Amino acid sequence: MKSTQRTMDADPFDPTSDDHVDILTAMYADYLLEELERTGHLVPGYPVAGFLRTAIIRIDGQPAGFFSADLKRYSIELIYVKPEFRGQGIAALSLAHLAHACPQRMALKAPLSPGGEALAKHLNLGIAESTPEQIQEDRNGIEQAEQALKRQCRHKRKGDPRRPCKRCYRAGLRKYAQVVVGGYAEGARALMKRHRGMPPLI
Repeated sequence: MKSTQRTMDADPFDPTSDDHVDILTAMYADYLLEELERTGHLVPGYPVAGFLRTAIIRIDGQPAGFFSADLKRYSIELIYVKPEFRGQGIAALSLAHLAHACPQRMALKAPLSPGGEALAKHLNLGIAESTPEQIQEDRNGIEQAEQALKRQCRHKRKGDPRRPCKRCYRAGLRKYAQVVVGGYAEGARALMKRHRGMPPLI
């Protein structure tokens, strides 16, 4: 795909590649930190999972963002473009790339950031509402992660005493990103290794 005279590629995420794991972890952490500044808390959505197709967006070979999509539910779980690459139509081109792999029009999964809302309106995309079970699962996961962040914070802080300080929150979110992406990669590698060691079917 081409954006003006620059080449854009959707590079499928490879959990066996340390480079892919590092790139996706860094971008997911940046996404979480941006949303922390916007909302004041951890937001739902996964960059990788067994039910998701994830790709690193590259512009002229350089990582520019990522998307994760649930092709069975025809929904975009997350889409993130690094600040220096925004305003170039990259998210729209990424969705066009996904359209080739999915027979039905994709929708953006709620809740949406202001950027996501603008993208949905600009591209006339639907919004995929989460099921009550998904909403509760997301809430439980966020609550557990925020409790872990709170336990690690030993600083005196202003405002809500139930929340960790911003410094610990930011450091904790980076670790959280490492756990989410790195944990998935470790599991995928272990599964591949196990399959390689299985005897052939007769």
